[in-house]
Order: sequence, then structure tokens, then C-alpha cells
Amino acid sequence: MLDFGAEHVALATGCHWRRDGYGRSNGLGIDGFAGNARVFTPDDILEGRLPQGRIAIFDDDYFYLGSVVAEALRKQGCEVVYVTADDTIASWSVHTLDYRHIRKRMAELDVEQVVSHNITGFDDAGLHLEDVWSGKPRTLACDAVVAITARVPEDTLYQQLRLREAEWADAGLRTVRCIGDALAPGLIVHAVYEGHRYARELDAEPSGEVAFKRHFHGAEPVSPG
Repeated sequence: MLDFGAEHVALATGCHWRRDGYGRSNGLGIDGFAGNARVFTPDDILEGRLPQGRIAIFDDDYFYLGSVVAEALRKQGCEVVYVTADDTIASWSVHTLDYRHIRKRMAELDVEQVVSHNITGFDDAGLHLEDVWSGKPRTLACDAVVAITARVPEDTLYQQLRLREAEWADAGLRTVRCIGDALAPGLIVHAVYEGHRYARELDAEPSGEVAFKRHFHGAEPVSPG
């Protein structure tokens, strides 16, 4: 990167999905997930490493990806159980008008749904679930789990460049910024916005302000009359 000769560098190196179950519903991960060959992530599915048999998808993301993975596995002949701690599948998709389409497609594909259940562990006996409202446990038999929980930024290159900041000037490098999922994993729309914003602000001095107008109320009391 230092030999390339660029004055400004934007690193959009993406992110990867966690395998340990850590996410919004499980702040310490899930027992039995880390290092388990029967735990897959969306990265595995995208790279063609597919589980076989009866598969549980744990959707702790609440958007469209759980349904996409479910459809991909059903088309490969897998039996799919869609598990989420939320009260419905793909709840965030109501904001993008995808919810009804997702529900209809899951019904067409005969995808079993287990909602309002979190995962407490995974072992040879199966996937151990707990009703988020009653606390009642149950065990779900499955051959593998696809964990859609949280993502980790791929920022190694950015961190390495930061460690060599003393060499930037000699290489003609003025700025290095980490953007998109490499900075903070989000939706596709967030990544698009980050790229657009970087281009707009490339020649501008950092303002230190948020990118929208704010109104601050004064602390002084208003006198009557």
C-alpha cells in the first residue's frame, strides 16, 4: 500500500460473521458453538461450504439474511428450522416492505419456524432452546446450525498501516480511512452511504460534527412577558 503512491486511501475491507454465537441475544456467546465443525455462518454458505441434513438457522440479525440462507439450504435438499429469539422472523424487514414477501416465501418452502426462543447450548443431544418469555426449555434435534449473530470488522490492513504512520509522508500518503463494514458492520445501504460520503468529504477538513443539523436549546430561562 505504501508503494502504490496514493495520497488518500479508503479501506473498505469488509467483515466476517462470528462463529461463537455472540450477538444481541447472547453477550457471552453460546455454549458449544466455538470450534464446533457443525456450526456454520453465512460466510460458509456464500463460499459453497454447505451443511447437510436437518439444519437449524439461528437468526439473531432480524433482517433478510436468515430467509435467504433458509431458501438456499432448502434448494439443496436440507430440512430447515428457522429459530429466532424475536417474536417473528425477519422483523426488521417491515421497514423495507420485505416482510410479507419473506413470510410467504418461507411458507412456500415449508420452512419450520421456532420464534421467541433463544439458544442456551449445542451438543450431541441437539440444540438447547429456552422460551424467552416463560423460560421453558426444549431440545431441537438438528445436524448443524447456521449462526447469523454478529459480525467482526476485517480491519487488519488498516491497523497495520496505522502502526506504520511514520512512513506515510515519505510514501506521499496523506490520509488513510477505514470505512463501511470494516469500520462498523451494517446494512448494504450503510456501506453505500459510507462510500458516497467519503468521496464527498475527500477534500474537506474534518468538521468533527455529525452529518445532520441539530438544534440545541439554551439553558437560560425565558423571562415572562
